[in-house]
Amino acid sequence: MKTVSPLQLNNLGKSFSLIFVLVTVAWCLASILAFGYIVIIWPILALNLLVSAALSWYYYKHRYHTAFSYDEEGFELRRGQVQTSAKWRDFSAVSLVHLGGRKFAIRLYRDGEDFLDLPASALGLDPSALRFEIMGFVSRK
Repeated sequence: MKTVSPLQLNNLGKSFSLIFVLVTVAWCLASILAFGYIVIIWPILALNLLVSAALSWYYYKHRYHTAFSYDEEGFELRRGQVQTSAKWRDFSAVSLVHLGGRKFAIRLYRDGEDFLDLPASALGLDPSALRFEIMGFVSRK
């Protein structure tokens, strides 16, 4: 089974920014309660950065990190803690979808209106090449 699982720097950056702001606000509130004013010194900032880095990595891995494994039979897509798996034979059509900006997805259609998007750009894959590869898998059913 072929697996693709790149580091998504934009989502890691969002995670770090969010966690850093929350840790800083928490420190400010704790500092006001303990000392009556906000204590800002370099060691505290360094500690906030280290704590934020560790917590944001954990948050990124459990919320945003995308891993895609596939072979001729089917695939598994994991986005954070949410895992989706299916067989290629469950789908009837494949298309390339532009999601805006520089983001593309491979849309897999089941019979009817139901579909599933595979985030090709987020995985760092060539969307067009991946679409043709998946079309080959779907047409073999």
